[in-house]
Amino acid sequence: MEQIFNKKKAFTVFELLLVACIVFMLVGIFLAYANTTLAVAREVSLRNELGNIRMAVEHYKIVNGEYPQELKDLYKEYLPDKATVNILSGQVYLKPFRVSQDQELLDPYRNLYCYDNTLGRVWSSTIGFEGW
Repeated sequence: MEQIFNKKKAFTVFELLLVACIVFMLVGIFLAYANTTLAVAREVSLRNELGNIRMAVEHYKIVNGEYPQELKDLYKEYLPDKATVNILSGQVYLKPFRVSQDQELLDPYRNLYCYDNTLGRVWSSTIGFEGW
């Protein structure tokens, strides 16, 4: 009868290792999912930002008759006033998303956007996204 009441109430080393392995596996699965989700979010953000920059470049060309010399011109120059083009004054062509210390536009991967001012073409310098 004494053996029934004399049971151990502590975990064994094997049980603790098993629980630790299960926790580490769950953390690993979560981290893989989080990295995948972050990569997809950056791609979507890059696609949206490229679209916005390209529209701002085309808008600049329509208003000024030529492409901007640099991408900096899109967020440093203001639209013409209302009397000339029927557009609200005091607005820039593009609000910058991320800017480097040199005042250059950065993509979601923190790389520079590339710009060809003769064709008005904008693309990312991030490896794998050059053709977008």
